[in-house]
Amino acid sequence: MNLLRFEWLKIWRQKKLLLTVLIVLLSVIAIYFTMDLTIKNKKELAIEQMESITNHADLLFSELYELEKLNELSDVQTEQLKNINAMATALFNRSSSIYNEEWGKIPKHEQELFVHLRTFEKVGGTFSKIEPHEKEKMIQKNNWMINNNLAYDDELHPTSPALLVKKNSDLLLSIGGLFFLLLLFGNTITNEKEQRTWLTLQSQPISLWKIIYSKYIINLIGLISFIVSLYVISILVSLVLSDYSFNFQYPQLVMSGENFAFISTTTYLLRLIILFSGAVLFSFSIIFFVSKSVYNSFGSIVVTGLVILIGILFTNNFTILQTFVNPFQAFQFQEILAQIPKRTDILYPIFTIIWSVIILVLTALLPNKEFRFLAKKENFIPFNHGKTKISNSLTWIMTCFEWRKAKRNVLLKQLFFILGLLVITGYFILEKQSNLRQEAYIEDLQLAVEMIKENNLPMLYDSLEVILELKQEAETETETETETETETETETET
Repeated sequence: MNLLRFEWLKIWRQKKLLLTVLIVLLSVIAIYFTMDLTIKNKKELAIEQMESITNHADLLFSELYELEKLNELSDVQTEQLKNINAMATALFNRSSSIYNEEWGKIPKHEQELFVHLRTFEKVGGTFSKIEPHEKEKMIQKNNWMINNNLAYDDELHPTSPALLVKKNSDLLLSIGGLFFLLLLFGNTITNEKEQRTWLTLQSQPISLWKIIYSKYIINLIGLISFIVSLYVISILVSLVLSDYSFNFQYPQLVMSGENFAFISTTTYLLRLIILFSGAVLFSFSIIFFVSKSVYNSFGSIVVTGLVILIGILFTNNFTILQTFVNPFQAFQFQEILAQIPKRTDILYPIFTIIWSVIILVLTALLPNKEFRFLAKKENFIPFNHGKTKISNSLTWIMTCFEWRKAKRNVLLKQLFFILGLLVITGYFILEKQSNLRQEAYIEDLQLAVEMIKENNLPMLYDSLEVILELKQEAETETETETETETETETETET
């Protein structure tokens, strides 16, 4: 307990917790005001969501209304016209509520729209602007909104507390947030080495595993403070600056293949916290293991980042590794969150904790070794065997002097090393993004082909049949007229 108190006092005097809260506060405020700049477009975005549906409904209404004026409507078409008219009314009321900023009324207008749309399709109407799968998503989401008495909000540019907190969580509880925690709290062992207090700690009548355990617990406190400050600040800021009610039941879409479902924002955030915490705890165990051998903080963070990056790349490229037993699969928590929850999801954080304990035990058991990776040297060998003055030119002497300083500058070496890593990492990220875009483009082409086959080709075939019938009628009439003229000429000659 005394050792924990000692580690707590060190981290408190280093003001790392205060820095964590400050970074979270600045990030949340920056995210909110970034969203606030787009509020002026919220009305336009809400209108655009239903713009294609509105235009198609107007087109169908115009066609049926023209038939009605010609008294050519059948009983079925009369019922279709009635429902299309009701859909147009619901869309108009929705647009009016948007302009008046009555966001709470929008889900009810959308419910009316979908009710009349289903009735329109039951009486033989075809509404081709919404795919059946997308329509079912919209209907289920609307039912969720109605059942939980939720007001409309734009998920990309939210202003409600629930969606704002989710937006902050997605940005901060991510791989970027993970590396921020590694930078801030992961160098506890290497700091001891750099400040030459590590040997002092080991000389005390304290076992090594207790030292590692206490430092790991302090890092866990840093993780908790990061998450707690994120949610406390996010909720306070959203409550002060937002007009929406404090309701965390907003639906979040999750998908597994073609299947989809909706979960509440509360469930989503709880899953995010658990999965993110598991990944961070495993990262802390890796950096502790690396710090046991690496002398400086920069080297430990770089090696840890390389280990995590290589583990993620191997996991992504080999299907056999994509299982909850593999701790590097825990770094795919954002992809896991986007899928329909399964009972086995809890195994991801459980196995990351198990692996973390194993790595910490190995850290305590393995002997101490020091590996200076891009660390600052204390003793330098003289250039040119001490014969540093190789010219009488002052310009050349100063040039060589500055070059030697740059060559021995460890920060410059570290900078070039980081730039090289960023280039390599950027290459893999761009390659992955290009592959995803290629797959998405191919899927869009396949959907377009299916849409053409289902909607356009039947219409073209019908039009072709009508043209062929008209052509045949015209040819028949021409033949009849020719025969009549021939008979007339014959009678005249006679």
